[in-house]
Amino acid sequence: MKNFFVAFIVLLFNWTSYAQQEFHVFPLDHESTPGSSTGNGSLQNPWNLQTALNQDAQVVNGGDIIWLHDGVYNGRFTSTLQSTINNKFITVASFLNEWAILNGNIKSNRK
Repeated sequence: MKNFFVAFIVLLFNWTSYAQQEFHVFPLDHESTPGSSTGNGSLQNPWNLQTALNQDAQVVNGGDIIWLHDGVYNGRFTSTLQSTINNKFITVASFLNEWAILNGNIKSNRK
């Protein structure tokens, strides 16, 4: 019985370590919850878009979702997101019933 309990705990730990996570992004100029580089990706303390796209695989990995909330995201953005889990992808999408508009039509040093 003790071996069964230990095996169950190990299995539960492995299952939860691969559980999907959800992160939130808001525009820098959002009225109530502006995204920031110091956020943690939670709904109460969201990231800005470039910070979300710069996360390493220890934070955002395959199966995770980055939700872009309603608003205009001005800038030219690059992503370094990379999944280290086979056949699991990172999804970046507009939050349900919200429109995230990416406006890259600005002056920038990026090409």
